[in-house]
Amino acid sequence: MKVWTTNSRNFIAIVAIFFIIATPAAAFASVKFTEIMYDAPGADTGREWIEITNMGTSSVDLAGYKLFESGVNHNLTPVQGTSTLIAGESAIITADMQKFLADYPAYTGTIFKSPFSLPNTSGSFALKDKTLAIVDSVSYSSTMGANGDGNSLHLNGVSWVPGAPNPGSDAPSGKIVKPAPSSKTVMSTASTKKSAATKTSAPLSGIKSTLGASPLLADVSPAYWYALGLLALVMLGIGTVLYAGPMLRKRVSETDSGAEEFELE
Repeated sequence: MKVWTTNSRNFIAIVAIFFIIATPAAAFASVKFTEIMYDAPGADTGREWIEITNMGTSSVDLAGYKLFESGVNHNLTPVQGTSTLIAGESAIITADMQKFLADYPAYTGTIFKSPFSLPNTSGSFALKDKTLAIVDSVSYSSTMGANGDGNSLHLNGVSWVPGAPNPGSDAPSGKIVKPAPSSKTVMSTASTKKSAATKTSAPLSGIKSTLGASPLLADVSPAYWYALGLLALVMLGIGTVLYAGPMLRKRVSETDSGAEEFELE
């Protein structure tokens, strides 16, 4: 039969106390942060919110609990539902219930109002119980995602991942991804540019069509047409001289001959 000495009991007690102290308080927490909307798209004043979930097996009354943020213990005032969360129930903490419900009109769960504000770059906050002991705490940064792109941060095991906002459920949701421009959109843009160019050249095309010019001749420089016209006038002048000269001399000769015959008679 093994006899425990006083030193043995003291050693075991010391080890037990060490593990109790070393174990994070969050490990015993039944209420945890499960979703964070710290940077809502567009103007986000009053549109930030935090989701908490009772992860335990029994109800928890949050009356007297505080949201610790920016060095201040903010009150949690239930404005929709009660202060008690049953096992598995989630609730929302927001500074403006009207703005939250405007963004998420289908939400019917518990809402706590608290005058807090979350930086869009990085921040941290904690949930404290009635004795101001920390129940759960979170630190985040924009490098984790959900920085103004419509996503929120979701607790996934022990890490935070970006996903589509899903207030009222602690299950991570799919990530919102902005679609890239499709080839159809690119083609449409190119067609628009081509249409604009066609529209700009339409009056000139109408004139060319009216004149009956072929596409090849229509692109000839105006200087060419001017030179061609001038050459035509010169050729016409030369042709007139060459043709009219002999005819005129013949006419004169015939006139002179007639005059001589008239004189002889």
